[in-house]
Amino acid sequence: MDSTPGKTAILAHRQCPKRLWLMVHDPDRAPTDAPDPMKLAVGADVQRYARRSIDPAGVAPVIGRDFGDDHAAVTADALARHDTVFEAAISGGGLTVYADILSRDGDAWKLVEVKSGGSAKGHHIEDAAIQTWVAAQAGLQISRIEIAHLNTKWIYPGDDQRIGMILATDVSKAVFNLLDEVPLWVEAATKTISSTKMPDIRWGRQCNAPHACGFAAYCRTLEPEAKHPSEWLPAITKSELKVLVHEDRVREMRDIPDDLLNPTQRRVKDCTMAKSVYFDAEGAAADLQPLTYPALFLDFETIAPAVPIWAGRRPFQQVPFQFSLHRLSAEGALTHAEFLDLTGTDPSAAFAAALADVCDKEGPVYAYNASFEGGVLKELTAAFPEHAPMLRSIRARLVDLHPIAKARYYNPTQKGSWSIKAVLPALAPIDYKALDGVQDGTMAQAAWMEAALPTTSAERREVLRSQLLAYCKLDTFAMVEIWRVFSGSLALKEGV
Repeated sequence: MDSTPGKTAILAHRQCPKRLWLMVHDPDRAPTDAPDPMKLAVGADVQRYARRSIDPAGVAPVIGRDFGDDHAAVTADALARHDTVFEAAISGGGLTVYADILSRDGDAWKLVEVKSGGSAKGHHIEDAAIQTWVAAQAGLQISRIEIAHLNTKWIYPGDDQRIGMILATDVSKAVFNLLDEVPLWVEAATKTISSTKMPDIRWGRQCNAPHACGFAAYCRTLEPEAKHPSEWLPAITKSELKVLVHEDRVREMRDIPDDLLNPTQRRVKDCTMAKSVYFDAEGAAADLQPLTYPALFLDFETIAPAVPIWAGRRPFQQVPFQFSLHRLSAEGALTHAEFLDLTGTDPSAAFAAALADVCDKEGPVYAYNASFEGGVLKELTAAFPEHAPMLRSIRARLVDLHPIAKARYYNPTQKGSWSIKAVLPALAPIDYKALDGVQDGTMAQAAWMEAALPTTSAERREVLRSQLLAYCKLDTFAMVEIWRVFSGSLALKEGV
């Protein structure tokens, strides 16, 4: 990268000057992970549908051309002859930017940036402000700026009919209000690039917002190592505590004043400092009363395509493709049922039928963060009235183990987390890291996407099937173990 910052460099500097400096002077400090093909495919789809919705007759004159060509001149020629240009190259103020869409608006132009999320965000507006400023330097009049994104309320009718899927949010006022700041951003980024000294910026919230920084792991190694990091304190929302942890960078938990902590944070600190386990066994057992049987332990896995695949679905709507159900009888017999659909068709109808078939009509249904399963069940109930009575009954009987765990148990090995993956190994000698392939929900979604592709071999699909079944089964078995400890049926594992 040369000393003149491009848009990517300026936006990197806006997130963190240290990120930009490392991009230029020490890029090997970031891992060279391959781009996520799923994200790239989603981005390409959203671009294609946005173009179709704004002007199907638009042209893309620079796509496919060599970088040595004068893309701005090619774009200028296209703007003189067409009403809409995609990937429009604009050069001005020493920068060249590529606007996703330029569409004629009287004697001026509407600039549209296409994003694959469900709303216009602050960093999108800064992105558009840089482009609008460059256009102004080039003598190109921009009358309106929009962020085109997915409409999360739109329902896909099928047959690739995408009218209404793309929603354009007018951000003109916000962008125009930022234009005077853009040259200051350019100047600051240029100064950082020219410096031989890495900016002295400590690890913090900017390492993951608005984007995860590839240099975060390296920057963490530059920090003084904390034995008990203050970041382990959960839900840091109190303003004084936020300043202390994120701005004043008080690294050690022991140095955080107790009067700034709520009872849960105080418990985390006390247990961590004393290397002791907190367990309110009497309270946990009381929370689970009455112990009725059969006891069911339920977990769902879902896929949430940004661009809906199946008719009747919204962008990012959770569609269940897998469940695991452990059943504990009054006699102590533990059995297991499961469902997994990898056909690539909408799995929800078969999912609802299978779930209604295997669930008992009575007895508590335990889940972990049960609001998720509850939300999926609510949508399934509305979609499949033939199974509604049973699905409604399951939802009404949901018991959430997460708040019980958070109120009644803490082991310092959890490091401030009550996720099931943190609680299970603290309670029992079981760890998700021992699983092959799929070890969390994100990996489960990626495995489903791969397995559902028609190009995936039968052998590979069976490998993915086995990994998905093992992962989801462990989720519900983990709930069984947590329930056994909390109910007093199983002795608590000793030690920290």
